Amino acid sequence: MSEPSDFDRPAPPAAHVARFVAAIGLLVAISLVGVAIDNRELALRRRISLDTFRADQLEARAARLRFELEERQTPQRLRAAFREEAAGPAAIAP
Repeated sequence: MSEPSDFDRPAPPAAHVARFVAAIGLLVAISLVGVAIDNRELALRRRISLDTFRADQLEARAARLRFELEERQTPQRLRAAFREEAAGPAAIAP
């Protein structure tokens, strides 16, 4: 009978342990990468949320400033209208 090949021989117990440890290590590495990706995604979502909140605040501030500008210009418009009325219709006509 011929001598058994390397494929027919059972692996020594140390080789089984090494494969098992390598497989566990690979699973842990994949899990850690997944956790890191999730943390990055959450950080990006928080940043987007904060940026959206700040944009909303800036839009509200711009609206308040436009309103304030309109309020402050109203007396100037009234004075200009009174001056035109005081000057008479001849001053308004081209």
